[in-house]
Amino acid sequence: MNAPGRPRFLTGWPLPGWKRWCSIARRAAPLPHFSCEHFGAASCTLELGKALPFGENDLSQFSAAQQALASLLYGEALPAAAVRPRHYRVAQQITRLSEHFTLHMSPETLNFTAFPQGTLLAEDGSTRYYVQQAREYVLFPNPNVAAGLRAGLMLIEESEQTQALPV
Repeated sequence: MNAPGRPRFLTGWPLPGWKRWCSIARRAAPLPHFSCEHFGAASCTLELGKALPFGENDLSQFSAAQQALASLLYGEALPAAAVRPRHYRVAQQITRLSEHFTLHMSPETLNFTAFPQGTLLAEDGSTRYYVQQAREYVLFPNPNVAAGLRAGLMLIEESEQTQALPV
């Protein structure tokens, strides 16, 4: 049986060159969702590194992932992977609500940076976002989005035992 949030073609994990993957149970990426919904296609979004100007990425860093994707597309046996990727799921979304939004992270904060429970992540007027689980990891932190848009995702690792903050 295919797990929720995990496309059927990902049942062959671990794939070489992939260190992490994240389940998002709700509509998040327009093109993958559209592909699944309207064409019955298996779909996902791959984040392969930092967004750099066209032609400036070092594609040699992705050769193992490229080989694995080609194998999937051509129905070939997948190359062996040395390490099983870490699986995360979304614990909460940080949404910019107004021009009063403040993200309490350095502009240099990297994806998958861990924060301990109780850490104030962001605030927007009277709305405050705290780390609710024992440990959460940030994905796509961006304080410069327009009001109403996602300013970051907070993830938990699927294999970890976490506890919610008391209400």
